[in-house]
Formats: sequence, structure tokens, C-alpha cells
Amino acid sequence: MNKRLTFLASAFYTAVILLFLLLGAPASAQVAQPGQESFVEDVEIRGNRRIPRESILYYVQSKQQDRFDLSLAQRDLQSIIQMGLFDPLATKLFIEDGPRGGKIIIFQVRNIPSSATFNTGV
Repeated sequence: MNKRLTFLASAFYTAVILLFLLLGAPASAQVAQPGQESFVEDVEIRGNRRIPRESILYYVQSKQQDRFDLSLAQRDLQSIIQMGLFDPLATKLFIEDGPRGGKIIIFQVRNIPSSATFNTGV
């Protein structure tokens, strides 16, 4: 009986592995191959109402046609937040797949109201 139980467990384990291989790994677990590096197709600023787009992009180091680097995009998000012009809790980074196989970097921002007063602690 013990041999039968071991055989059934190993058969189940093998079936799960085969099913996983046939269906493929989840998209988040897939790793880009060395020859398949992504590039930046576009950098978008969404939700901005008052600041010129070029003024925001001045603080962004990710540029079109450069190699896509998630850590650089995250640093760009921090640079935008440190401008002090946008709500830090509503400013977000989104990455989308572009139509040409690259990545589109999207910074979703929300302007801080111009009548807002800040307590500087002084």
C-alpha cells in the first residue's frame, strides 16, 4: 500500500509539472533573454494640468529608444515627486507593452492645488 501511495504522489507531481510546462509560466515569472532586451518606446505624463510637459521630462532620465531599465524609471518617479509640484501619494509609475515590442513608461501625476499652504515646521 505504501508503494502505491508513493507512486500516486509522484504521478500527481509529474502531472502538475507537465501542466505547468504546457501552459507556460506566468507572465510575471518570464525573464527576458539576453537578446530580447526591451527599449523605451515612449515616455508619457498623464494627469498634469499646469506644468509644461518639457519641464517634467527635464527630471526624467529615461528617454525614447534607450534600453528599458525599471530601476531608472523608478528613480525618475522619485525625481518627479521631489519636484514638490505633485501629490506624492497620487503620483504613480505604470509600464505598458508598446505596439512595437518596447515599453511605454507612464507617469500618472496629480497637481497639488495652487492655493495649498504648507506647514514648513519653522
